Amino acid sequence: MKKRSRAFLVVIAVIGAAAAAYVIVRNPFAPTGTWQLSGQISGAGTQDTTEFTINTHWRIVWNITK
Repeated sequence: MKKRSRAFLVVIAVIGAAAAAYVIVRNPFAPTGTWQLSGQISGAGTQDTTEFTINTHWRIVWNITK
């Protein structure tokens, strides 16, 4: 193998390792910040709620008691 080919493979390996480290350390797909409560409803029966807007990741937490 020529010296240029080896050097090229080393450069590609370093770039790949740097890209992998970036994704592991700074995951662009991970949600940022902390969860914040945007609404809470309690009671019994059917209820109509007011509209609200969520701009980022969201989840619903159900707490049901008998």
